[in-house]
Amino acid sequence: MMQDIIQMALARGCQEAEVFEEKLLTTVVEYSNNRLKKVETAESHSVTLRVKKEGRLGFSTSTKPGDGAGLTERAIQAASFGRLVEFSFAAPGTIPAVESLDPLVEDLAVEEMVARGKEVVEALRALHPAFLASSRVAKSTNEVTVLNSRGLSGHYRRTGYSHSAGGRLVEGQNFLHVGEAHQSARQEDVSPALVEAIRWSFEKARNNVPLVSGKYQVILTPRATAAVLGPVLASLNGQALERGVSPFVAKQGQTLFDPRISLEDDALLPWGPGSRAMDDEGVPARRKPLVERGTIRNFFLDLATAQALGEEPNGSARRTAGIPAPGPTNLLMLPGQRSYGEMIGSLGQGFLIDMLMGAWAGNPYGGSVSGNVMLGYKIEDGQVVGRIKDTMCSVNAFQALKEQVVELSRERKWESAGGPNAPGGSLYLPYLWLDGVSISTRQG
Repeated sequence: MMQDIIQMALARGCQEAEVFEEKLLTTVVEYSNNRLKKVETAESHSVTLRVKKEGRLGFSTSTKPGDGAGLTERAIQAASFGRLVEFSFAAPGTIPAVESLDPLVEDLAVEEMVARGKEVVEALRALHPAFLASSRVAKSTNEVTVLNSRGLSGHYRRTGYSHSAGGRLVEGQNFLHVGEAHQSARQEDVSPALVEAIRWSFEKARNNVPLVSGKYQVILTPRATAAVLGPVLASLNGQALERGVSPFVAKQGQTLFDPRISLEDDALLPWGPGSRAMDDEGVPARRKPLVERGTIRNFFLDLATAQALGEEPNGSARRTAGIPAPGPTNLLMLPGQRSYGEMIGSLGQGFLIDMLMGAWAGNPYGGSVSGNVMLGYKIEDGQVVGRIKDTMCSVNAFQALKEQVVELSRERKWESAGGPNAPGGSLYLPYLWLDGVSISTRQG
C-alpha cells in the first residue's frame, strides 16, 4: 500500500513522495485516589504522505484503511499552498541495529501490571490514613516504516515501559504532592524503588520550615534540572536557528558554558526510552555531541532545517501530528564525580529543588526559568530539614550553566523532555548544584 501511494503521487506530477507509517499498541493500568481507575489497551495506525510538487511541500495524514487515493489527493491540494522547499527527502542509508525491542515488555501480562500498580498504592496508603495514592503502569510497542521515491525503505520496532506513582495529602491549608517515575525500553519491576523514593519525599516534606528571600546555593534534582535545560534545548533546535531567534546563531565552536557542562543526544543508547534505528524522515539514527565541555558543537536538525542552515541532517526529526520537526531522543548530560548524598552533606545552607511549576513562561531564548516551587526542601548543615512553601525559584539558564555551576552528581535519572520547542524525547540528567540562585517567598 505504501509503495502504491508513492506511485500514485508520482503519476500525478509530484517530483518526490514520502510515506510515513506508524503503528502503536499501548496498555495502561492506572490507579487514582487509592482505587483502580482504568485498564485500557489502545491500538492506533496512521499513514502520512508528504509530496513535493512544483517545488512546494504538501502534507496529508489518515487513519482510515485503504485511503491511499484520498491521501494522495489531499497532499497534492495542500502543495498548492505549501512552503517552497529546496531539500530532497532522505536518501537510502544503512539503518543501524539498536537494542530497543524487549520481548518481555510485549509479553508482560495485564494481571502483572495491575499487581504492580496495586502493590505501590497499598504501600503508599500506609504513609498516612488520608494520603491519596496514584500509580500508572504502561507498556507500548511502536512500529515505524518510512518509504520514499528516492528508494529509501526503513523500518524498526521498539518497546516502552514506564511506571509512575505518587499522591497527595491535604491537611488544613497544607497541600502536599509527591511523585516519582521510571521509563525505559526494557521491562523492569521498579515498584520497591518508587515506593522508597516517594516515602523519603513524603517524610521530609511533612515538616514545613521558614525561609527568607535571597540568593542561595541550590541543588536541583534531575527533574528540576530538566526545567533549567528547557531554554538550552529550545536554542539548540534547528528551527530556532533558522528563524534567527536562538542565541546560538553563529556560535558553533564557541565556549558558552562551564567546561563541566556536556550534552549529547544518543538515539543508539541500548534500552534508552527514546532509542530508535532512524528518525521520522528515515535518516539513520546516531549519537551526536551537542555541547562538549561547554562548547557548542551540533544542533537538532531535520531535513528542512539542515538545508536552510547549510548543514547535514543528523537524524533528529520527530513527528507531532505527522509533521516532522527537530527534537531530542535520549538527551544525556554527562555526570560529575561526587555522589548526590555527598553534595547534600557538603551544603551548609541552601535548598533542594525538585518540582517547578510554570518554569517556561515567557521567551525561552532569553534563558529565563522562573517557577513556583511545587516541591522543595531546606538544607541546613548538610541535612534536609523540611519542606519550603509559597516560594519561587528564578535563574537564567545560560548564565547559570556558565557562571554558577558548583558541581554535578555522578548519579543520573531519566526525565521527560519538556519546555518550548523540545517535543518528545527523554533526558538522562544528574543533580545540578548551582550558586547564587534567587529564592523569593511571601514569608519575607
